[in-house]
Amino acid sequence: MKVLIIEDNPNVLAALSQGLKYKSVIAENSTDGDDGLEKLIKKSYDLAILDLDLPGKDGEEILKAAKLQGVQTPILILTANEDVTTRTRLLEAGAEDFISKPYSFEELFARMKAILRRSASSFPSEYLASGDLELLPERRMAVRGDQKIELRGKEYELLSYLMSHPNKIITRQTLMEEVWGYATSVLSNTVDAHISNLRNKIDKGFEKKLIKTVHGLGYMFDTEE
Repeated sequence: MKVLIIEDNPNVLAALSQGLKYKSVIAENSTDGDDGLEKLIKKSYDLAILDLDLPGKDGEEILKAAKLQGVQTPILILTANEDVTTRTRLLEAGAEDFISKPYSFEELFARMKAILRRSASSFPSEYLASGDLELLPERRMAVRGDQKIELRGKEYELLSYLMSHPNKIITRQTLMEEVWGYATSVLSNTVDAHISNLRNKIDKGFEKKLIKTVHGLGYMFDTEE
């Protein structure tokens, strides 16, 4: 496993690096936001550990810029911020999970492994299609009719899960567990926000609406005429 640590606190960085070395993880370090973003864009990592409070670009700027550049590396956020609004915003921007400071190294490493398990299971190896909608795993995007649809990280994973379970009612809780993972503190309104974004991208302007709300129960990917 190769990990990028973007953290400017020398004590935290040293402890993380030492702990990961003990776990036989290759760790590359960056202490500056601009340098960290450049590494994320130009190099390949299995996972990135990102502190929010950094010189240069802060963690939120790095996260958003990396996702805009198409970076698929899962990002685990280190933060002392317990604000639900901030965490929800960062999850919607593409963060995989959070761990609050102070934390135990063993908990952090367990979360890292959980993220990697989810990432491995959420990338479909096969091409998915339903009617005029196609999901392209090699490009992590969708095509409907002649329209190319760019998808952000969780939008892609959510659509993939829905398309893999057509015409079945899927609860918000199931989506939180299967797409975001048990270890992530995701609010149900985060799921709703991602569903709304997907609808705007794949259903808006098309007569056939594929994502339907089953009131009081959850959502369904409707392929029936």
